[in-house]
Amino acid sequence: MIDKFKKDLLSVRLYDTRMAMGNDAAHHAAKKIRLLLENRDFISIIFAAAPSQNEFLSALCAQPNIEWNRITAFHMDEYVNLPADAPQGFGNFLRINIFDKVPFRMVHYLNGNAPDLNQECKRYSELLATFKPDMVCMGIGENAHIAFNDPHVADLNDPVMVKVVDLDMQCRRSGSNACTNTYCTDIASTESCILHGSRHQQSSGDLPYSCRTNLCKISVYNLERTSKCHLIFG
Repeated sequence: MIDKFKKDLLSVRLYDTRMAMGNDAAHHAAKKIRLLLENRDFISIIFAAAPSQNEFLSALCAQPNIEWNRITAFHMDEYVNLPADAPQGFGNFLRINIFDKVPFRMVHYLNGNAPDLNQECKRYSELLATFKPDMVCMGIGENAHIAFNDPHVADLNDPVMVKVVDLDMQCRRSGSNACTNTYCTDIASTESCILHGSRHQQSSGDLPYSCRTNLCKISVYNLERTSKCHLIFG
């Protein structure tokens, strides 16, 4: 760590490498997880999916003395209408990087191919209400979004927990830049528009336009009401 400071209630640490940041974030996350498990039988954690999380997730899986079988896992968001095995699907990313690596009590996936997206949002909202999140491990997008809660759709007073949103152009381009393999490049040229329920080709090389998300506002909402939801940024 090369520096640390505090802005309002937010503690910020600066590192000279991604590996150092990921390792330290995992250390702090593991410490908080163990503390939470000392006081309750089961806890729930929401995970973000992005290349920025690679080092953190790898280090978290290697942390000792975490009783994963007492933890229920969620993910923050998912693209709509991607092939089920698409490598840039967030559920697939997290399955490879953590969900299949440690023995969670339960893992709840968002289904971006559900025939009724509103019903799928309702289903996931009910799961979040049943297994209230105790921790969120996440990053902040280049346009300052959290969980695809892009600035033009952000509403911290939104009454819903999970909804379908459209992505702004900066978000779509930054997501496309994160794709490095051929299959991902092919998918990145496709826009998935929830309004039309179909996919058509774009020339911009962008990632799918619509996604479903339970956004950070759920976490902020729980934090304000219960003071039990801990946010860890990596």
